[in-house]
Parts: sequence; C-alpha cells; structure tokens
Amino acid sequence: MKSSSSGQKVSTLTKLKEAALLLRAARRRKHLSAERLFGEFDCNIRQYAELFTKYTGRDIGTAKIVEVGFGARPYRLATYHAKNLNATGIDLDMPVLDGTLGEFLRVIRNNGLERALKSITRHYVADRIEQKKFMEYYRTGEFLNRRNMIIGNAAAPEIWQRLGTVDLVTSEDVVEHIPADDLKTLVRLIADHLADDGLALIAPNVFTGITGGHLLEWYHDAIDQAGKITDPWEHLRRDRVPVNTYLNRLTRADYRTLFSAHFEILEEIVRQPDLGRQWFTEDARRALSAWPEEELFSNQVVFVLRKRAPGSAGA
Repeated sequence: MKSSSSGQKVSTLTKLKEAALLLRAARRRKHLSAERLFGEFDCNIRQYAELFTKYTGRDIGTAKIVEVGFGARPYRLATYHAKNLNATGIDLDMPVLDGTLGEFLRVIRNNGLERALKSITRHYVADRIEQKKFMEYYRTGEFLNRRNMIIGNAAAPEIWQRLGTVDLVTSEDVVEHIPADDLKTLVRLIADHLADDGLALIAPNVFTGITGGHLLEWYHDAIDQAGKITDPWEHLRRDRVPVNTYLNRLTRADYRTLFSAHFEILEEIVRQPDLGRQWFTEDARRALSAWPEEELFSNQVVFVLRKRAPGSAGA
C-alpha cells in the first residue's frame, strides 16, 4: 500500500526545493503560540465529539477510537490521549518522538532513508520544541506513547483483527494517498470492525479542490500569497508540476460511490467551502468548465458514515 511515495518521477532538485519550503514552514511554527499550533487538532476532536454524540447518543469518552494515518506530526493522536480518550493510531510511517539514536535507526529501517531524513531534520528544527509546548499546554508528562501506535498497512486485515470492534474511526488528509484498490479494502475493513452504532469520520483532501494537487503554493496557509508560478487548479488544467507524494486522484463523487458500498452517508461537511474563490477568475472558469463548482470547492470534506445493516441497499 502506498502512502507517501511519489506517483510521478520527481527530480532531486524539486525534492530539495520542497524540503526547503517545508523546513521554512517548520521554523515559522516554532514561534507560534500553543493555541495556534494545536488549535486545529483540538477543533477536529471537538467536532468529532459533537458528531459522535449526535448520531450515537453517547459521549466520545466511552468510545474505542482508531485514527487512520496519524502522520509524521501525530498531534491529533496525542490530543486524544491528552484528553484521556481511548485512541489507537495506524500509519505506514514511524514518527520521530524521542530523538534518540536507536529511534532514528528504527525510523530509517521502517520509512526509508529519504522519508527518515525529513523526519529527523524536522525533529531537530521544530518538532521537539512543539512537543515540549504540547506537554506544557496540556499539562501532561508524556507527548505520546508508542503503545498507542500501530506501524503498518491500514488495509491489512490482521491489524483490524488485532483491534477488534471499534466505535469511532477518524482520518484526516490521508485516504487521498491510498490507491483505490487498497482504499476499497480499507473501507470494507472499517465497516466490518465498526460497532453497529459506531461512526466513521473520513476527511480526504479531495483531488478536485484547489488544494487537492498538493502543490505547496496552493496549501491552505499559502493560498493568499502572491507570486504564484502555477495556475490555480493546476493539477486539473495543465498538470505540469509533479508532486513528491502519491495521489489517487479521486473526486468527491468517487468518494461517495466508494463509501456508499458499505456505509450510509449521513453528512458531507465541507471545511472552508469557498477556499480559493478569489482565484476563480473568468479564465479559470473557462479552463475548468468540465468540473462542477461542488467539486472545485470541496477541498477537505468530512464524510460522516454509519455502516449499512446487512442486506440493505448498497451493501
């Protein structure tokens, strides 16, 4: 299963430029307040809690939670634990938590040299400072324990057999990096292991949105900046610039079809529904006339899913 490997050939120069931009962003984060650093993750979990109660009638504190794809900066998973919630994370890549030599060697063996060097460099540039701020902010003596992490393929049945029945599955900005066939397997496994009254909250960065091409200059925090060298929705127009990550290129409509095979879609919550609107000029309208605005302004969509009863339509 692919998660972060490039789906296109990317030059060494492009990789170095990307690494420089990411490190620059990491250095900027060092100076942010704890509220700015961790507010997004705290906001996510508050939204999860509201939706879980809305559709199950239960408090999230009673839930057995799985996060699919906690990433190199596992602050959402750490926030779950800081709030004393029962959460386990799954990810292909191993994050750097302690900064010890032994950990670095394990990260290199698991993630490969290129990914590991990014993680190790970012740890020294910013992550260890952020982790210290996190512990001070939440008044916890530990950032995150590896006991709460599973390093492996989330589409592997043995991982879900190990987890058993779960009440809540969450995933943010991850499933767009999983090939469609593996994603079908993952969605089925989530449905198979979700409690009858459970909930899945899956939030892909939809390919057709302005951020969906994963070009750094169109990321949320850079979208308002001038001096762009690519077109808005470049990936739907000329697609001239390869990105250093695998993308399955699924549309919002594709996700609907995928999830509907095993789930009832209770809601589709679009975060920042007008993101990129200022770049939707007449020229962009003409170039993107094949795409409905619902797709172009989807960006990140939270699909609120309840598994279908056996034998129901769509199952």
